[in-house]
Amino acid sequence: MRALWPILLTAAGYYVAGRLSLLLAIPPGYATAVWPPAGIALAAVLLGGYRVWPGILLGSFLLNVGTAFDTSNATAMLRSVLVADTIGAGAAVQAVLAGWLIRRYIGYRNILTQEFGAIRLLLVGGPLACLLNATLAVSTLWLADLIPGDNYLFNWWTWWVGDSIGVLIFTPLVLVWALQPGRHWRRQQLAVTLPMALMFAGVVTLFVFISQREEARIQTQFEGWTEQYRAELRQNVETYQTLLQAVEGLFVSSTEVTREEYRSFTERVIWRADGLKGLGWAVRVRQAERQAFEESQRIGGRATFSISEMDAQGRLRPAAWRDEYLVVQFIVPEASNARAVGYDLASEPVRRAAILRARDSGQPVATAPIRLVQQPDKPAVIIYHPVYYGRDEPRSPEARRARLIGVAYAALVLEEMLQSSAASIAGTGLQVRVYDVDSGSDGTPIYSVNAAKDSAVGVDGLFRSMSFEFVGRDWRLDFHVPAEYLIAHRSWQVWAILAGGLLFTALLGVFLLLAVGHAARIEAEVTERTAELNRLNAELQKEIGERARLQLEADRRAEQLAEKNRELERFAYVVSHDLQAPLRGITGFTELLAQRYREQFDAEGREFLQYITDGAAQMRRMIADILALSRIGSGELRRQPVDLTALVEQVRAALRMDIQDAQAQLACGPLPVVPADEGQLFQLFQNLIGNAIKFRPPGRSPVIRISAAQADRGWHFQVADNGIGIPKDKQDRLFSLFVRLHTAEEYAGTGLGLAICKRIVERHGGRIWLESEPDKGTIVHFILPS
Repeated sequence: MRALWPILLTAAGYYVAGRLSLLLAIPPGYATAVWPPAGIALAAVLLGGYRVWPGILLGSFLLNVGTAFDTSNATAMLRSVLVADTIGAGAAVQAVLAGWLIRRYIGYRNILTQEFGAIRLLLVGGPLACLLNATLAVSTLWLADLIPGDNYLFNWWTWWVGDSIGVLIFTPLVLVWALQPGRHWRRQQLAVTLPMALMFAGVVTLFVFISQREEARIQTQFEGWTEQYRAELRQNVETYQTLLQAVEGLFVSSTEVTREEYRSFTERVIWRADGLKGLGWAVRVRQAERQAFEESQRIGGRATFSISEMDAQGRLRPAAWRDEYLVVQFIVPEASNARAVGYDLASEPVRRAAILRARDSGQPVATAPIRLVQQPDKPAVIIYHPVYYGRDEPRSPEARRARLIGVAYAALVLEEMLQSSAASIAGTGLQVRVYDVDSGSDGTPIYSVNAAKDSAVGVDGLFRSMSFEFVGRDWRLDFHVPAEYLIAHRSWQVWAILAGGLLFTALLGVFLLLAVGHAARIEAEVTERTAELNRLNAELQKEIGERARLQLEADRRAEQLAEKNRELERFAYVVSHDLQAPLRGITGFTELLAQRYREQFDAEGREFLQYITDGAAQMRRMIADILALSRIGSGELRRQPVDLTALVEQVRAALRMDIQDAQAQLACGPLPVVPADEGQLFQLFQNLIGNAIKFRPPGRSPVIRISAAQADRGWHFQVADNGIGIPKDKQDRLFSLFVRLHTAEEYAGTGLGLAICKRIVERHGGRIWLESEPDKGTIVHFILPS
């Protein structure tokens, strides 16, 4: 039973850490920039040996099954189990492999005393070993059709980064506190863990704040889309009603409207409404008037006119005798709606119900979804607008029934009407399902936009339902954006901030381990020197005859020991001094919390917060340049002909404020057109011109000249300035990462500008160098292939 405890503790630690780390997943997906279980698994192998691997497998299996277990069918359940088991096996093999490599090639002992060995331990156990499970797990998800192929590399990158940072942060934390507690190690344990814990807490606080803002942004954008669609639909409905009111005015103001008058009047306005298939007029005809009415229509040019209705097979036939009819007399366009002329609208129950409601209420009313006589293949609705005798409006239903002349109506194809309202949300991924609630069709939409009509709304993503009054009918609009669309169009700013902050935390931990290990080495050397001194003193007691010589030797040894102690004191001072800046950066992340509780701080507290904010700003600039440098080396070069003369003008516009502030002169000779990545060349010239503006003596206006000359199989460019210049012995180092010749107070920057320029030029197959003398300016040369 005792042998099971390490396995069970490992499984529990892996599972709990995994569940907590999922809280840092980037909305709306599951990508996280840190995976603490990877670090806990490696620490467990180093502390408990290879026998703990079943605990890693069990913890990973339970975590993955509990997170993404598919119960839709037996095949899906089996697939979920196999995927979780494969990922768990990969996590276990990764930890065991990392432990073997460390023990075989590095050796594991007290991590607080390993100095550079601790760095090698973390690099082998992190970025190197984590290649294994990133490849195995993502390949498994791809083969199981759980991730698309075009997202393979990004998912692999995210998995590898999460595991690597998890090892770099959490493996040293576990190993440090696995040491036997005691006064001798307590100070070193706190020196490593306290700054890392504060930094990690600050990064998580920043992430939570930005993540909440990202979720709010997505929700606000989604609600904006829904309101925009509803507004477009309402505007279309108002257009239809306006047209019907115009037809009403025509018949109320005229004693008799001819076929030509109706066509001439309505054809001028019908084009304004999308989805409108017919704008018609149906006149009220009583049974006693039927024969005379039909004769008048035949005399008027419709030789075969008769009042008709539709049989069960959808064919037109003469209408049966009844008390009255509502006969389609006019409709435009008449060519495509010829079958509807003479049709008795009251012969069909759905149409008749809407007409009677409109007649009795005096308001326009729409039908439930129907099939048009002239276009029976698509669902449609008809809006009926009642028209009455007299100039005053009848006040009661009885008066309206008595004074009804007929109805103006608009026949609308649902597909075209609803799709036209969706023009404003094109490309948003918004799915719209429209339900006619009055028809009891809550289960099946009458039409869908950007989604299959019979497809169900998914449980994931964003959903909103709202009612819509459609000309006397109660409609419901359901809006849904699937999670797949949100994941494909999410902003990776949150992931970048979290990954960058955690990477900085990991680097801080590496630095602290290096410092503590170096101090431990010096302490061990001091102890060794002290023991040697004691031995010499003992020998002096035994060799009285050589007392003078031995005393001299002892004094020399004591001086050496004192010097070592002074070195140790100086080192401790430097370490404590240099750690102030990262510690201020660590507490800087609390600024986000202070924004909400600022009034709870006194004046001195708010002053401290400002210091913290300034340190955080510098760290963000450095992270931004690091990310810019990494992006240059990733992805495919998009080579296309780039007009560098136009490009420099774009850079001039982008740096317009800096140029004006410095009163700089930028002269550009004729520049060629080269095949290159336009965005990267823009950044190249922007960095070089920006440096020429920035690095100038006080009081001197920058003069910058850009020229190009044909070179062997390429173009030789020169960017010359009259700035402060660079000493010759320091020129080669300027293209390296984080190299700066001046303090931040003298000239701002991160030391990455020229390194980025070098990466861009070399990626295009060229090379870059410079010529400079102090106070005589600088000429940056680079060659690009033609």
